[in-house]
Parts: sequence; C-alpha cells; structure tokens
Amino acid sequence: FHSMLVLAHLLATLSSSSADCTASPSSGGAVALEILAYVNCTVYTVNSPPYDGAEFEGWAIRPPWQPNMKGERHTTMTSSCLYASPGEASTQTIQLRQPEPWSPKAEWLYLSMFCPGELGLGGCFNEACNIEMLPVNGSLLYQEIAKCHKMEWATGTTVAKLYDPFGNVFIMHATNEQACTDAAEPCGNPQFPPGWYLKREVLAKTLVLTPVLDDSSAPIGRGMAFGTFACGYALITDAGSNGYHRIIDATGSSKYDIVPIVPSPSSGDGLVAEGAATAASGARLQVLAAAAAAAVVVVVVGRHLGSRSGSRFSDGVTMELA
Repeated sequence: FHSMLVLAHLLATLSSSSADCTASPSSGGAVALEILAYVNCTVYTVNSPPYDGAEFEGWAIRPPWQPNMKGERHTTMTSSCLYASPGEASTQTIQLRQPEPWSPKAEWLYLSMFCPGELGLGGCFNEACNIEMLPVNGSLLYQEIAKCHKMEWATGTTVAKLYDPFGNVFIMHATNEQACTDAAEPCGNPQFPPGWYLKREVLAKTLVLTPVLDDSSAPIGRGMAFGTFACGYALITDAGSNGYHRIIDATGSSKYDIVPIVPSPSSGDGLVAEGAATAASGARLQVLAAAAAAAVVVVVVGRHLGSRSGSRFSDGVTMELA
C-alpha cells in the first residue's frame, strides 16, 4: 500500500494542468520571438525585451531552425500562464549550438508542437496555402496544435471574435503589430471565406481559455485525434498572420474543405501546400528541405539535464531535431 502511495505521488509530480498555474498580467509591449523546426514540428520562444527584435529579424539562423513565418507575436490576453511544455511535466528550455545575435545566448522555451493532429501540418481553405504555408487573402489556415497555455481576457476587455457559418467561434489571440492588438483589430485588412465574419465585443465577464485535455504529460505524437493529445488547441490564421484560438467547438473542422500542407515529391522533400508549388518557389523549398535534413544538438535544461537531440513522442521514439 505504501508503495502504491509513493507511485501515485510520483505520477502526480510528472504532469501539470491549467489548474496548477495562476495567470499573470501580460506585460505591455512584450513581444514573442519564435523559432520553429519542421522536422519535429516544435516551436521555441523568447521574449523581446530583453532580446532585441531587430537583431532577431536580421539573424541568419541555420537549419533546421527558421523564424516563425507569421512574424513577431503580440498577444491580446490580459493575463496568461504557460504551465508546461507539451508532453512534459514542466516547461523545458534549450540552448542552440549555433551563433545568436546577442550575448549571453538565450534559453529557448519549448512552447508548442504544431503537427500532433490527424491533419498534420494543417491546411488552408477555400484555396491552398501559398509557398510560405500561409493563407491567401479570402482563405484561412486551420491547424491543431499542442500548447499548455492558460489564457484570460478580463471583464470589460474589447476582443475580436471570428464566427464561421457552422457555430464555431474563435478569439483573436495574437497579431504581428502592437497597434492591432491594442485596437482588437486584425492586421492587414484580411478577407474571410463566405459566411465567416469578425465581430468586436466587450466582454461582460472574464473569458478563461484552457487546452482540450490540459494534462501536460498526456500522450503527444503525430496523427492523433483532436482531444487525445496533450494540450490541444484549434488554431485559425488569416492572410494578415493574425491568430485565432477556437473557444466554441460546434463541428470541429469537419465542415471546412481543407487543402492540406503535405510533403511534395517534386520539391526535393520540401514542405509545400498541395498544389501551391511554382518554379519560382524552388529556392524556398530547398530551404525547407535543408531544414529537414540538417543536424543540430541542443542542451536541455530543467527536468532533462545534459544533451539530447530530440523531443519525446507517445510511441517512445525520439525525433531528431535534425
């Protein structure tokens, strides 16, 4: 019996949920700088300040890493807390073994995984994504991601909500300009598919958003049904790179005619929106192919000490960071 209690205590310490954290007020002017690796669909982040956004923009980062093509992320929440990294009991950080534009080198926080769901990298509708894997104006990008993040919008906050024709509702949580975030207006004057509309609302009560299956150490892998992998969020991105998290799930993605982002045999194993490759896109595809073929070693600090070269998945396989 004592052994069972010890085991139960141990298991309890190896996971976190949104109930374990208290959302802290968002820092005015703070910007998330994000890098990602397509080889294992991971996103890592640091804040600016202290790290300089202009230096980040000019950084010649080496594969498999690349800056988030959505640009700097200015969030709209009044408070939030990141209570763990996906598939882990706590937040995890890494150091890159390559030059950075600042000193000392950053501790990059493992923020999210963007291909755990059945749709993989996601896809666009009603038209295919462009070569940057973003939607053209009038279309949207749909993704299912893993992010152990609790978000709150306080009573009286003006927010932008995106409504589809089927009863699903999304809240704009990030833009790439602070002025858009402050105004609760999407950047770039994006257009939406027929039947979709945006509405600005003043919240009558605090809105708290937590992931679906918010246990951080729940399984994390690829090709899993939404709701079965750790810390699930449904994410919409418009042509202005504004991001929206789903807050009301009526039909899931079943009503969207999504053109998936898939590996293209004609692109040297680069990643491309199906049907979106052109001759002019060859150089870009080669960069993505290189990102899937290069090798980086990272040092993980926190619960995992020492060096490792990948992230844990539900099948026990370590995916190389490439």
